Amino acid sequence: LFSEYNIIVGIDFGSYKSGYYIIFNTFNNQEIIYNKISSQIILRKINNACLYIGDKALNYLKENKYNSNILYFDTFKKYLNPNNYNSLIKSDFPGDEIELNIIIQEYMSKMKEEIENKIKERNKEYNIDEIKWIITISPLLNIKQKIIMENIAKKIGISNLDIILEPQAEALYIFKEENKLLKNFIKNDKTFLIVDIGGYTIDFSANKISEKNNLEQIMVPFSLTNGSFLINQKIFDIFTKFVGERKIKEKNYLIIKEIMDYIEKKKIEIDLNATGNLYLNIKSFRLFCKSIFGSIKNIFVDTPDICQKNIDGMNLTYDNNALIIPDKYILDIINQYITNIFSSMEYILSKLINIDLIIFTVGFINNKIFKERINQYKKSHKSEIIFMKEPQLTIMKKDVINI
Repeated sequence: LFSEYNIIVGIDFGSYKSGYYIIFNTFNNQEIIYNKISSQIILRKINNACLYIGDKALNYLKENKYNSNILYFDTFKKYLNPNNYNSLIKSDFPGDEIELNIIIQEYMSKMKEEIENKIKERNKEYNIDEIKWIITISPLLNIKQKIIMENIAKKIGISNLDIILEPQAEALYIFKEENKLLKNFIKNDKTFLIVDIGGYTIDFSANKISEKNNLEQIMVPFSLTNGSFLINQKIFDIFTKFVGERKIKEKNYLIIKEIMDYIEKKKIEIDLNATGNLYLNIKSFRLFCKSIFGSIKNIFVDTPDICQKNIDGMNLTYDNNALIIPDKYILDIINQYITNIFSSMEYILSKLINIDLIIFTVGFINNKIFKERINQYKKSHKSEIIFMKEPQLTIMKKDVINI
């Protein structure tokens, strides 16, 4: 591609995290710039123009939480799912409906603006035709969704565009990456299965290195809509049962967002060998867990510092603004999720003649329980298993490495 273009831009437009990766052709070297951006956006209500994306959008919402002139959306890309597609979606705050295409267009336009600013810093005299753009999409999306992405790209001035499946880009990256660990496995006649564990989906793809050192697809890539965010939702469901659904609905969206972000952080830290419980330190509001008569008194009396409830046969405690969930409850949730991943893998492996290498990538592989289960899994399987060391970086690099 560098024979035609001096700059290659890859965009990974994810449900929970998006990112871009820029490679400049500098003759003997390749200069690289990359960034990750959370999939959040603030729009002006009056004209739907984008104010901020990523963490800047969330920070703006926190500073302007009573501003009725803005719209905030989080993880909106998941609504492109053909099984869940709706052209109109409701904002997380304040709850107005808007066209999904507008949200995606404004987000992509803001990301493009940031990318072009980075390019200008490196080369003020660049020409737009020097850039090759590559956008990856999930196998979950169909032709209709691909056309939507292509049309949006054209509207915001992206030309010289290729849209490819994420697993295909990932396989090309792994095939061409100059990594000693990978090179030990990726040889002629070797087969490898990629398990890409994302927040919203899990993507699977299988490939083979042919005798002519070409990459051959041996399975049609596909996605399951059971990404690791399901763990977050189940933990939040426990919290909802403890507090009461009515109380959750009464609370500001920012409080719910704070809790979900806290759960996302804590789920990675949970360890099979750790003793203790999961503390959801909820300082934003006090939990109401008195008896019926006690809840009436809440009009006049503050909530007690300590109380307990039995949820799904498990005793949960509220102690001084923290909900304490027994570690066994969380371990059961995560272990069930991992078991479901393994079941899907076993089904895939039963349909393939032989897989020499299984490669796990993306953020959830950093979960300690998952790594421990993988180590157990290795003992009873002949396939080699490796983890990508920088899963979030890999998902961006995959877009442009096939140059």
